[in-house]
Amino acid sequence: MTRRRELMVGSVVLAGLFVAVFGSLWLQGNRFGSTETEIQVLIRDAGQLASGNGVTFRGVSIGRVGPVSVEPGGSAVRIVLLLQ
Repeated sequence: MTRRRELMVGSVVLAGLFVAVFGSLWLQGNRFGSTETEIQVLIRDAGQLASGNGVTFRGVSIGRVGPVSVEPGGSAVRIVLLLQ
């Protein structure tokens, strides 16, 4: 009887660890098996746009903002959009 209980407790602990690890990866935004398309955009003013912000199209979330950098000479801002 004690072996059965030990097996049950071990199974519950392993299932809990599995859910915790994959749940935290999912909450961080990792998408398993999906591809991201990288689009680079040059604009004059980025306002308060920051890396990690969401990208929406007509109210639907379609990706996130990647690295934001200033072009040499300071005439434009290069923004990388990571779209799903």
